[in-house]
Amino acid sequence: MITTITLKNKATYNSTGVTIDDLTKLNYFFGNNGCGKSTLANYMQSISENTSSSIYPDCSVDGYNPAQEEIIVFNQHFIENNFMNSDTLKGVFSLNQTNVTIDTQIKANEKSISGKNDEQKQLEDENDKIDIKRENNRNDLAANCFSKRDTFKTFSKIKLEYSGNKKSNLSHIESLLKQGNSQIKTLDELTKLYTKLYEDKLEEIGLSLDIKLVDELITIQDELNVLLEEIIVGKDDVKLAELIKKYNLKPWVLQGKQYLEKTGRVCPFCQQSISDDFISQLNDMFDESSKQKVNKIEVEKSNYKNKFSELLENLNTVVEKYNENNVVSNLQIQLKSILDENINVIEEKTKAPNERKTIKLIENSVKEIMEKINIAIKQNDDIVNSIDEQKKSFLSNIWIYLANECKSDIEKYNEDDKKDLEKLSQNKLKIEQIKEEVEQLIQQNSELRMQTVNTKEAVDNINQILKNSGFMGFEILEKDKVNNISQYYLARIGAMPEENIFNSLSEGEKNFISFLYFYQLCLGTTDILANSSKKKIIVIDDPVSSMDSQVLFIVSTLVQRLIAWKVNNRNDFDNPSIAQVFIFTHNLYFYKEISLKCRPICKLKNHYRIFKNEENISIIESKGKEYEAIDDYSLMWNTLKEIKSQIQEDNKSQNILIANLFRRILESYANFIGMGHDSWATVLTDDKTSIEYYLKCAFISMINDESHKITPFDSFYFQKNHNETPGKLFDVFESIFNTINKDHYEKMMKE
Repeated sequence: MITTITLKNKATYNSTGVTIDDLTKLNYFFGNNGCGKSTLANYMQSISENTSSSIYPDCSVDGYNPAQEEIIVFNQHFIENNFMNSDTLKGVFSLNQTNVTIDTQIKANEKSISGKNDEQKQLEDENDKIDIKRENNRNDLAANCFSKRDTFKTFSKIKLEYSGNKKSNLSHIESLLKQGNSQIKTLDELTKLYTKLYEDKLEEIGLSLDIKLVDELITIQDELNVLLEEIIVGKDDVKLAELIKKYNLKPWVLQGKQYLEKTGRVCPFCQQSISDDFISQLNDMFDESSKQKVNKIEVEKSNYKNKFSELLENLNTVVEKYNENNVVSNLQIQLKSILDENINVIEEKTKAPNERKTIKLIENSVKEIMEKINIAIKQNDDIVNSIDEQKKSFLSNIWIYLANECKSDIEKYNEDDKKDLEKLSQNKLKIEQIKEEVEQLIQQNSELRMQTVNTKEAVDNINQILKNSGFMGFEILEKDKVNNISQYYLARIGAMPEENIFNSLSEGEKNFISFLYFYQLCLGTTDILANSSKKKIIVIDDPVSSMDSQVLFIVSTLVQRLIAWKVNNRNDFDNPSIAQVFIFTHNLYFYKEISLKCRPICKLKNHYRIFKNEENISIIESKGKEYEAIDDYSLMWNTLKEIKSQIQEDNKSQNILIANLFRRILESYANFIGMGHDSWATVLTDDKTSIEYYLKCAFISMINDESHKITPFDSFYFQKNHNETPGKLFDVFESIFNTINKDHYEKMMKE
C-alpha cells in the first residue's frame, strides 16, 4: 500500500514540492478543475507503466510493492486507450476473471511463441555466421603460419613436412606450442648451423687447448712481478757511492762495470788502465747479494719464456685444424705480443736492478677464450660423430622457430575463437531453452482453451446497467469467439452489425460506458494471468465529468460498492482484491455521495483538499478522517427545487435521482434532530391502504436500508419509485415533512 507521495517540479507543483505522508486505505481528494488533481493521478499511472522516472523525475512514492500490487487508473487516458482506438471492448467480461485471464494469457503466449521463434531464428543465423567466421579465421591463420616457412626457402638441402597441407602445418605448430620450448635458436644461429651441417665439409679435430698452461704461466708471472718490483742495490759506504747516487748514475756505472769485465781494465774513452782501487770500489757497490737477485730474475725469465713457448706451441697445434673466425690465430698474436713486451721489461730490470718494473699480466679472459674454443671444438667433433642426429635436431629447431614466430598470431586467434565458442555455446543453450519454452507455451495454450467459461453473466450485468441508466439504445453484442472465448462490441439498436458507434456517443455517455468497463476491471474481470494474484490500488480521477444527475448517481453507487467495508472488519474493503483506493473529484454531490460517514464504506480513510495559492502553486491539505467540503444540505434542497420547477409530470426518467435526493434529505434531517432511530413514527397515523403510505414506507426503508446496503438496482425499490409520476413523489415527500416539520419544508423549498 502506498504510504507517501511527493510531487515536485511538475505542472503546478514547484521545486519545494508537496508531500502526502498520511495516506491510508481510502483517500479522497477534493478540488476545483486545474488545481493539480490530474497531475497526481497521472503520476500514479506513470508508476504503473514504469515511466515515472523519465516523466516525473523529481517525484517519488513510498510503500508501493509492484511485485504484490498493481495500480489501475480511470481517467481520460483510460477512456481513449480502451475505446477510442478499438473496434471491440478489450478483455472479456466475466465476474470470475477466468476468461480474460485465459484470453490474455493465450494471446500473450502466442505473441511470446512468435517472438521466441524469431529469437531462435536470429540465434541460429548468428551461429551460422559465427561458424563461417571461425572457419575463415582458421584458414587465414593456417595461410599466415604456412607463409612463415618462406624464411627458410634458401635452405635448399632440407625439406620440411606438410609442404602441401596448410592445416596440418598449423596443427603441428600448435602441438609444439602446447609442449613448450624454453630454448629457441635465432635465425642467425640456424643459418650458421645449416651452413655447418649441410654446406661445410666437417672433419673431426680431436685436439684441445691446454688451459693448465695458462694457470702455470699466471703463477710464474706473479712470482716474477715480485722480483721486478724490488730495488736491488750494493754497499753505500764506498767513495764513489755518494757521487753515483747524487747523479743517479748507478745503471750507467753497472753497464760500464760489465763492459770492463769484458775488455780488461782499459777505459773505453781515454784508453788508460783503471786502478785497482777504482775496481775495488765498483765491486763493493755491486756485491754478491745483488748479483744473486739479478741471477734469480734471469732464471725466472727463462722459466717464463719456456712456459709461454709451450702455450704458444699448443695454440699453434690447434690453429692448424681449427681457427673459426680467426679466434685461435688472434689469441696467438695477442699472447706473442704480451710475451715479447714482457721479455723486454725483464731484460731492462737486469740491466738496472735498482729500478722498479712491471710486466703485463695474462688475465682470466684468456682462459675464457680458450674454454670457448674448446667448447666449439667439442661441438664440432660431436656434430661430426652424430651428424644424422644433429640434422634431425636442426629440423626440430626450425619447427620450434616457426612455432615461436606464429605464437602471437595463434594466441590472438585462440582468444577470438574462445569468445566465438562461448557465444556459440550460449546461443545453443538459449535455443534449447527457447524450444522447451515454446513447447511449454503450446501445451499451456492447449490446456487453457479447455478451461474457458461462459461470459454471459458479465455481459448481462453491463447491459442491465446500461438499460437501468437510461441507455436504452445501446447494448453489448457478441462479435465472435477467439480462443474459445466470446468477444463483444457495443451496438446501437437499428445500426449496421459491428458498426463502431462509440464515436457517436456524447461525452457523458462515453465516460459512463468507460466507467462501467473500468468497474468490471476493478472487480477483476480483465486481469491478466501475471497479475491475477496482485492486489489493486484503484485511482479514480473525476469519473462524473459531463454526466447527467441520473448517471452520476449510478456511478456514485458503483464507487460505493468498490469501497464498501468488510462486514466483520470495517477497516478493510469487502472486495479482498482491492488494497487501496484514491478518488479525485471536483463534483460536490459526487464527493458527498461516496464519502458520508453514514455510508457502509471502509473506515480507514482520509480527506484532502487540493487548491492553488495566489502564486498559482498547488497545495494539498490533509483534512482528516471525517471531513465535508461544505454543508451541502442546502445544495440538495436547491437541486430538488430546480428539478421540481423544470420536470414534466409524465417524465419519469429522473425518478431514481429524485428518490435519492429525498432519501439524502430525510436521512440528514432525521439524524440531525435525533429521530433516525424511530423514523417509522412518521407513518403511524397514515391510511394503510393509500399509495402515499407505501411510498412513504419506501423512502423510510431507503433511509434505514441504503445506508448499510448498496442496492441501487434492486427491482423492488426500483419499481416502487420508478413507476410513479414525479408529482406523486414530491407530494409524498412534502407529506412526510408536514409530519416532521412543515415549517422547515416551506423554508427550504421557499413555499
